[in-house]
Amino acid sequence: MRNLGLLLLLFCSTMFACQYPNRSFCVDSKLGLGIYYGNLGSYEAEASSIGGYWTFNIDYYQKWFYASIDFLMSFANARVTYNMDNASHTRYETDYGLLGKFKIGTTLGSLHDPTFIYIALPIIDRHNLGMDGPNELDLFYQQRGAFLNTMVMSGIGVFNRTMIAHGFGIESGLEIAFNLYRLYAGYGFNEIRFFDGGQRYEANIGMVYRRNYGHSIVMSTYESIDFYAKLKAIYYNNNIVRLNHGDLGSIEYPKTHDFVILFEMGIYIGF
Repeated sequence: MRNLGLLLLLFCSTMFACQYPNRSFCVDSKLGLGIYYGNLGSYEAEASSIGGYWTFNIDYYQKWFYASIDFLMSFANARVTYNMDNASHTRYETDYGLLGKFKIGTTLGSLHDPTFIYIALPIIDRHNLGMDGPNELDLFYQQRGAFLNTMVMSGIGVFNRTMIAHGFGIESGLEIAFNLYRLYAGYGFNEIRFFDGGQRYEANIGMVYRRNYGHSIVMSTYESIDFYAKLKAIYYNNNIVRLNHGDLGSIEYPKTHDFVILFEMGIYIGF
């Protein structure tokens, strides 16, 4: 029943957008719920996760200036496969994901059809699979297969909203970020690397429906509620690094090709 309730909630969410064409600035606040699928890896483990997430975003923009805060939290059931004693083993964990992002840049085009070009600093991206002991970074407290990935990044990106007929619009964005700091943690290892050369790529595309698009009067909160749907993909390209393992000495942490796919729906209103 709990999983059924989560799936029902995934299609009920809220998002908010700028409505008034005569203003010199806009503040868009957005809440959304979505479905999440991820494929993540560690030194000895691979995890396939599926679950849900909620997200919050607030944008402030005017001619030539743009600032934004993004926050996302996900909870997914994860099937973790790992090798031990020359045999493959499986365990099931909860994948707790957390994403936070601050963006600042410039606004091009009109406030109704803006293009944002921005720098994101910082981007904090974290996934925790099974690292839930009294000291989650204790080298040998955790069971085999558990791991924690935490990345702090800086990047650049672009976002565009183009309104088309009858209040429908297309939204799309691209972003590339580079690791400033990364924590590698799992059974037997726990190390930090700075500027390790890893990258994070994000792309999204969606549709927005604005019921009162083009109105110049001040509307009630109910009348200004609009709707959107978005598909997003994130790809992690992290390089090979050498780490110290408590049992094995120096180990080679493999190159990763992790990815996450997200689909969300919501409603939005502008201030």
